Amino acid sequence: MSNANTELEKAFTNIRECHGKLLKEAVKAAEQALIDDASDLWRVTNNIKKEIESRQWITEGRGPYEWDDERYQEETKVAFDAVLKLIEGVQHPAQLRFHEVLKAAR
Repeated sequence: MSNANTELEKAFTNIRECHGKLLKEAVKAAEQALIDDASDLWRVTNNIKKEIESRQWITEGRGPYEWDDERYQEETKVAFDAVLKLIEGVQHPAQLRFHEVLKAAR
């Protein structure tokens, strides 16, 4: 085997090793993102459930409010706003992790 072929084979071996290392790092980053997302999702869904359970009466009737009492609408809005705030708390970090994983995979 010529010296040029030996050097070429060494270069290909080095490239394969580097590619393998980068691939392992990308997989590790993706796994961590999935773990983080699952953890966040579990936490937020539990908080959403608690929020809904604390205002379950809204689905059963008007509670203490008379039919023409606008405070019922305000209370309902507070309930929905609380749930939306919980969702927003996990949505943006998940999007950031997703984009970081895409960068690592490139």
